[in-house]
Amino acid sequence: MFVLRKRRVTTLLYFISPARLLSGGNDQGPLPLIYFGISSYTVTSNEQGKLSLYVDHYQYTGGAHGGIARRGYTFDLKTGKLLTLKAAAADHPDYVTIINRTIQEQIKDTDLPLITPFDTIKPDRDYYLSHEGVVIYFQPYEYTAYAAGMPEFRDYEEHVCMYSLDGVAGLSRAFSHLIVPHFIGYNTE
Repeated sequence: MFVLRKRRVTTLLYFISPARLLSGGNDQGPLPLIYFGISSYTVTSNEQGKLSLYVDHYQYTGGAHGGIARRGYTFDLKTGKLLTLKAAAADHPDYVTIINRTIQEQIKDTDLPLITPFDTIKPDRDYYLSHEGVVIYFQPYEYTAYAAGMPEFRDYEEHVCMYSLDGVAGLSRAFSHLIVPHFIGYNTE
């Protein structure tokens, strides 16, 4: 049986600009401008046959700062298939509405400054699972300034499992208060 524990692996690539090498520099010779890229992954959950991780890709090609992009992956280890957000929400027809409401509440509660108003997530939105449930995140400049990092939306109060015995993907009570009574008969009061 394959078991992958939480860990971070980083790959770093450096590129030195030939133009910068030849363009002069200080009294000790030319100063190279280093371009680089870093890719790393972090396993966020490996429970009950589901493996979830995210991959961060960072690159610097000059300027005030580099750029970063994150991609989440959640796999069903029995089938090897990549699970969509809809599957993680147990195919509930209102999962987008429930998640949107929670994100909007958390934006308001934290006074998160937005550069673009948040309206809705796409049904196939990137996500990953943590032990506490589904994590939705914003890419830099998607809704917030670069300095805000990658805001993550989750609610750690009373984690609720969305699957039957065959699965593990969970949504917090905030995401799932409409779903739980229909799937596992849990009293959400």
